[in-house]
Amino acid sequence: MSSGFTIHGGRYLLPATLFSLELIVGVQAVYGGVMLVTDAWRLPLDYLDPLPLHSWVLPGIALLAGVAVPMLAAATLIGVRSRHAPAAAMVAGALLLGWIAVQVLVAPFFWLQPVMAAFGAAIGGLGWWWRAVGPGRSGPPPLPGVPAPDAEWRL
Repeated sequence: MSSGFTIHGGRYLLPATLFSLELIVGVQAVYGGVMLVTDAWRLPLDYLDPLPLHSWVLPGIALLAGVAVPMLAAATLIGVRSRHAPAAAMVAGALLLGWIAVQVLVAPFFWLQPVMAAFGAAIGGLGWWWRAVGPGRSGPPPLPGVPAPDAEWRL
């Protein structure tokens, strides 16, 4: 059965979109984490004043562990067609939103914060939607004019 979520070659758009978003964010988080750990950006240490930190090493490790690893793990679960992929997307999206919330409380505003918050919300929301319309679930009604994805999917 074909739906509004199919793209060329019979691949389903929902898992492909999630995979792409998770991979993009995961790679960006690896880059950011490495840059923080190595202090390559030379960010001012006074950004860390609200925290008991004196270098960017721990924030870099936290970015790697709290954002990069979950995003890349969630993308991997889609790649291996795991039934846990939607839940992993929800967790990864929530962790990214949490990371951005801490940034907003601690560091000065940067234009990338709302962009990454939107990525986190999109990843978590798409994961929730995919889980809701998955096998054995009736899920939410489809958006107007957009049929719900089939329960079965391929990447």
